[in-house]
Amino acid sequence: MDLWDGKALPLKKEIKHSKTSNTIITFDIEVTSLFEYKDGWRCFRPKLPAEAYTGIEKAAVPYIWMLGYETNDGYKSVYAREFYTFGNMLERLSNPNHKRIIWVFNLSYEFAFLLDIFEDRGWTIDKMLARSARKPISFYIPEINIEFRCLYMLTNLSLKKAAEQYSPVKKRSGDLIYTVPRSPLTPMDATELSYCEDDVIAPCYIVEHFRKKYGGKLRSIPLTSTGEVRKELRGIMPASDKMRIARHTPDAETYLALNKAFQGGITHSSYIHVNKVQRSRKNEMITSGDMASAYPTAICSELFPMSKWLYVPPEAAGVSDREHWAVIYHIKWYGVESKLLNHYILGSKIIKWDFPFFDNGRLICADYVEMFVTSVDYDIIKRCYSIDREEIIETWISHLDYLPRALIDYTLTLYERKTALKNVAGQEELYRASKSNINALFGCCCTNILKQSTYFDNFQWKNHPLTMDYVREKMEELRRSKTNCFSYSTGVFITAYCRRRTWSLVEALDASKIGFDHGVIYYDTDSVKARFSPTFAAAMTEDNKRLDAKLRRMCDNLNIDIERTRPKDPKGIAHPLGHWEIDGEYNEFLALGAKRYAHRDAKTNRLDITVSGVNNRTGRKALHDDIRKFTKNLVFNYREAGKMISVYTDEQPEFTFYDKDGCPYTSKQRHGVVLQPTTYNMTIDPLFEQIWEDEIERG
Repeated sequence: MDLWDGKALPLKKEIKHSKTSNTIITFDIEVTSLFEYKDGWRCFRPKLPAEAYTGIEKAAVPYIWMLGYETNDGYKSVYAREFYTFGNMLERLSNPNHKRIIWVFNLSYEFAFLLDIFEDRGWTIDKMLARSARKPISFYIPEINIEFRCLYMLTNLSLKKAAEQYSPVKKRSGDLIYTVPRSPLTPMDATELSYCEDDVIAPCYIVEHFRKKYGGKLRSIPLTSTGEVRKELRGIMPASDKMRIARHTPDAETYLALNKAFQGGITHSSYIHVNKVQRSRKNEMITSGDMASAYPTAICSELFPMSKWLYVPPEAAGVSDREHWAVIYHIKWYGVESKLLNHYILGSKIIKWDFPFFDNGRLICADYVEMFVTSVDYDIIKRCYSIDREEIIETWISHLDYLPRALIDYTLTLYERKTALKNVAGQEELYRASKSNINALFGCCCTNILKQSTYFDNFQWKNHPLTMDYVREKMEELRRSKTNCFSYSTGVFITAYCRRRTWSLVEALDASKIGFDHGVIYYDTDSVKARFSPTFAAAMTEDNKRLDAKLRRMCDNLNIDIERTRPKDPKGIAHPLGHWEIDGEYNEFLALGAKRYAHRDAKTNRLDITVSGVNNRTGRKALHDDIRKFTKNLVFNYREAGKMISVYTDEQPEFTFYDKDGCPYTSKQRHGVVLQPTTYNMTIDPLFEQIWEDEIERG
């Protein structure tokens, strides 16, 4: 990697008459995060408790920037130490005849620092596409005809994982210690510079992979992983299906009702087992039943809203006809009480309530609740709760039908590839693409267009107010679309159908029916964990039979070979789409709540944890191989938590700090991101804690 001398780069020769450059360019920076202690600005001090950092001023200083670029002889890189000089590089790259695209692996990070350069030079940030505030996907600088794109949003992988899949140059670790204070004046040795070089050369190869995939043109590469799926499906879905989806775009009021009824997966820990170490016994292992490819299964097997949504009076004919109609209810229930020891209604989806009692966020009982629910959730709630009185306020209905055949066929193709190509030498790329696209498929279906309301104006992040006029405007955009292959209604019902399948096992294994010892311990979207029993096996078998019958009906209706729903792996073993299977056995299992459990694998005897916000690899070390240490009082230290929080700074003061060699440097950087290690405290909701403590007292 060469030090940039301020001259133009020997870029690869451009294609004539192309408005967008086809030359790959990547960008990255390295930064020192600093904290203002009493003895001056220093790097993070892990001996201080996390609360000590609440009142400390923070700042971030770039100390090197790197650019990877394509030449006629391959990929090369340059670097410079002072960050402001990157503005000079952008002016050198500017070409009025060819729009340049600069790829940044984590654009939300670099963008925070680039604001200094854009402000100082009076450049405009245009065509901003962002998933939320401070999370840009792409944007354009018209004064220099350069577009920036986020490579992470395209790959949906870390640079390390993406380089492993797509690049001969890998992401290294350990050669650049981030707790060492560096400034643009701090000397860097060959090993450190080589580390920096890999961080821009590996992305070049990643972009090259996608350029080849999309016809050899950078401008044809989608912006996101879901964009990849959309692009592929647009090419195979008939125009008539796209027009049908556009015609059935809901009005603003219906869209908001769908939005209020939407839920994700169903995740919970049964309070009768929480905070108790469950240990396997002979022939009664703690078992995990997992549903294979849950969301793709719903896409292929279920009926979805496929006509224009109609606002109808609650008493209208057909509202209760589940065979032909999907329904969204705005409803009030009075005197609500669960019949089971597991609880379905999610408290965050309740609009209003009187005297509710919750089981870690799930409703046990209430005098009154008001909420929006799908017909799928409505049926579950009516079965699992006793309700004194019901008042349906509003109702929307849509006729049920299969999704377009092209979408189902595409889903089955991805599943077939994923199954048949797993661990097959020479087919790694196709396998990875199929797996990635399956994961992105659901994201396409449940994209909420109202969440795309973030924009950037006058160097400020803003959100469009969600007025009815704004919602109507967004619905009209969808209605005019000639390329949209997905309906938000589909995503709302995909998750509902998956909840129904998971809940069928939870309901069968409820302790009130099967006994406390064999009752469900934990469940999470497409997984149910309990002590193995004949009832557990039967519940999985029965649900698999119901699914097989639905898949057969779908195949008969759409003239699809049923064998496509049960492809074989390289060993000739069939893997039926969506089947429940035993996918884990544990010698020990201990849950403390949703996304908080520890387990010892029966095969490896290794103790692992699942805690949202804690790295499993480092976090499990906090237990010292003793599951009993997984308690409500456990605190994961900085090293064990393995997580960083991002602190955005928009008004950094001018200040002087000393680098690792004692050399002073005065920073004038105004914008940035401070990466701060964090601890994690296993706090428990007091009401939830009281429930399971009462249960312990009762024995």
